[in-house]
Amino acid sequence: QREAVSSDGFITNFQTYMAEISSQGLERSMPDSWFKCLVMLRDGCHSIIIQSFGMDTFRVLKSSVDDPRKVMQLAINHEMWSERDKSEFANQFRLAGDEASQLPWWRRATKRIKT
Repeated sequence: QREAVSSDGFITNFQTYMAEISSQGLERSMPDSWFKCLVMLRDGCHSIIIQSFGMDTFRVLKSSVDDPRKVMQLAINHEMWSERDKSEFANQFRLAGDEASQLPWWRRATKRIKT
């Protein structure tokens, strides 16, 4: 049977982990351990699900995949989000005008709007 973690033990471990993460430099905006875990999951042909309650998910995706716009994201209770979060969520999927005009679905949508 495992012992419960004491408050002091938790704080000590938390400080140790934070020092380790801080020492990594976070060149890719994520700790190295995330990328090691990602490789292990991909090598094992596992599906990867990131559950987040913040707007940091897209930053994780950008660091982890070639094109984060190809990754399915589900927005739950969108109507309850702040206007800032709604706007930030929508903006992360926007393309520059020239890029967007090259997408077949964009051309179809634009054509429907103009007619």
